[in-house]
Amino acid sequence: NAAALPFPDASIDLAVSTLSLHHWRDRPAAFGEIRRVLRPEGRAWIWDIRKVTSREDDQIVRRRYGRLQAFLFLTMVRIHSFVNDTEAEAVATVATTRFRSARTEMRGMFYRFVLER
Repeated sequence: NAAALPFPDASIDLAVSTLSLHHWRDRPAAFGEIRRVLRPEGRAWIWDIRKVTSREDDQIVRRRYGRLQAFLFLTMVRIHSFVNDTEAEAVATVATTRFRSARTEMRGMFYRFVLER
């Protein structure tokens, strides 16, 4: 539960979340918790899959995993994930209210949110 992390205040240098952001129900609370457990100057990297990917990214997945696995993976991503550009912008807006620095990067099929306390 990202909104109730079981760590003491200011106890973590780097928090990493992979492929769970789209499940967070209360993002402001989750970002507040991440900030709480990070040490001063600590960072958080939050990764999630982009719902809409470019044709080039789709082709890379097909080449790497084959057509059937790529089809299943990309279909699941599009059905399950809701992190699109608008959602990523909303996440970044919430994050900037809690952190000294917050930026969003698109890396192939992924968004990476880099937060600094």
